[in-house]
Amino acid sequence: MREPRFAPYFEDWIEPTYYAEIASTERRLAAAGFADITVWIEAAPTTFDGPDEFRQFIGSVCVREHVARLVREDRDAFLRELTVAAVRDTPPLTLDYWRLNIAARRPA
Repeated sequence: MREPRFAPYFEDWIEPTYYAEIASTERRLAAAGFADITVWIEAAPTTFDGPDEFRQFIGSVCVREHVARLVREDRDAFLRELTVAAVRDTPPLTLDYWRLNIAARRPA
C-alpha cells in the first residue's frame, strides 16, 4: 500500500521483526551444538472468512507495530486500506504466510 497520507508515520521505520532464513538457521543450530539438522520453508497461506476477520487479525498480529505508530484517528483508515487491498487480491483475504520448520537434535 502506498497511501501518501500514512507515509510520514513511517519515514524512520526500522523493521522490528527478524525473519530467519534456512542457511543462517542451520548455522546457528550447528553453533549451538545441534546435530542431524534439517531446516525447510513451507508455504502456509492463510485465508480468512471475511474482511472483518482479516482486519482484526492483521491489526493484532501482522501490522500491530505499524498501527501503534499512527494517531488514533488514522488507525481505522490504515487497516481499512489494507483490508480493501486484500479483498482485491487473488486469492482474496489471504496472507502469504511461510513457515520456517526445524528438525534437529542435541547429542547426549
